[in-house]
Amino acid sequence: MNKHRSALASISIFILLSAFASAFASTITYEYDELNRITRIHTPKGSLTVTINPQGAVNAGAQWQVNAGPWLNSGPPAQSVPAGINSLTFSSVAGWAPPAPQQITITDGETTTATGTYRQAYTVTPSAGQGGSISPQGAQTVAGGDSISFTVTPDSSYQISSVTSDCGGILSANTYTAGPITGNCAVTADFVQAYLITASVTGGNGTISPASATVISGGSQTFTVTPGAGYYASDFKADGVSQPPIVTSYTYSNVTASHSLSASFASLANGGPVKNATSGAYFATLQSAYNAANTGDALLAQALLFPESFAASRGVTISLVGGYKSDFSAVTGVTTIKGAPVTSHGGVTLGNFRISK
Repeated sequence: MNKHRSALASISIFILLSAFASAFASTITYEYDELNRITRIHTPKGSLTVTINPQGAVNAGAQWQVNAGPWLNSGPPAQSVPAGINSLTFSSVAGWAPPAPQQITITDGETTTATGTYRQAYTVTPSAGQGGSISPQGAQTVAGGDSISFTVTPDSSYQISSVTSDCGGILSANTYTAGPITGNCAVTADFVQAYLITASVTGGNGTISPASATVISGGSQTFTVTPGAGYYASDFKADGVSQPPIVTSYTYSNVTASHSLSASFASLANGGPVKNATSGAYFATLQSAYNAANTGDALLAQALLFPESFAASRGVTISLVGGYKSDFSAVTGVTTIKGAPVTSHGGVTLGNFRISK
C-alpha cells in the first residue's frame, strides 16, 4: 500500500431502517482508515418543512407528523428526516377536516417543503320519523364543499314519504345525497304507511294491470282488466268476492289495508254476457254486440251490472232484452247499465234494463 496516499477504504451497506412506523430504504456509508478503523459513518437524511393552511386551522391546533413520529407545528424550523419515501399525516382538529396523507420523497442533504390545507368542517345531523331508518346514524362531520350520502330504508308496510334538508340535496331511489355542504345542517326522512295490492290471472287469455301496486294509506289505485281477443273476464274477484264478469277496471279507494284481485278469462265461443239470439254469437259488451247486429236481431243480456252504455248509430233496428240467466234460458231479473243509450241513427227497443249514473 502506498504510504504517501491515504489508505481509505469505503463500503456501502444497504440496510432497511425501521426507526419509524413506516419503513424506508436508505444507504449508510462507512469509511475506514489504513488500520481498518471506522473514521466516519454517514446516514443519508434531509430536511422537511411543512406549512399548514389556513391560519384558523393552525390556531385550532393543527399539526403534522412523519412516519408516526412526534406531532410538529406548522412552518420552520426544518426537521431532520431520513432520506427516501416518508409518510406525512395531519392531526384531527375539531371543526376542521384534515388533508389526505402524503408520500414525501426526501433527498440526502436537501430541504423539502410540503403544504397541508385544512378545510372547515361542518356537522350534518340525520334523523328518521316513525316507519323507517336512515344511515349512517348520528352527527356526521363533512368538509366544506363535500357531499354526503344517506341510505333511507322504510320498514315493512311503509314507504318513503319525503326527505327534507337545509343542506340541499336530492333523493334517488333510497339514497339521499346532501351537499355541497356549506354549514351545519340536518337531513330528515319521513315515512308513510303503505299497503300492497296484488293481481293475479288464472289460465292466461287476459291481463290485470298493474300486476301489483304499493298504495299509501288513504290513497287509491285503479287496475285495468283486459281480455285477450275473443275472451272475456268470466270470473273476477276482489278480495275473494265475485264482481261482475264484464268488469274492465277496478278501483280501490281510501286504502287502509292490503288487497288482492284475481281473474280468469273464458272464450266467447262458448258463452258470454251478451248473446245475439238470432245468430247465436256471444259478446263481452253491449257495444260490441250492437256493432255486429243486423236489423231485426234480438240481443239478450245477462242480469248483470254492465259498466257501460252504448251508442246506436249504425242505422239498424234491433231489440235488446236484459235480465237473463247465465245460460239465457229465462229472464230472472234486470240488467243495469251506466248511462242511457244514445240513438242517433236506427232504433233500439229495450226491455228489463235499469239505467244507473
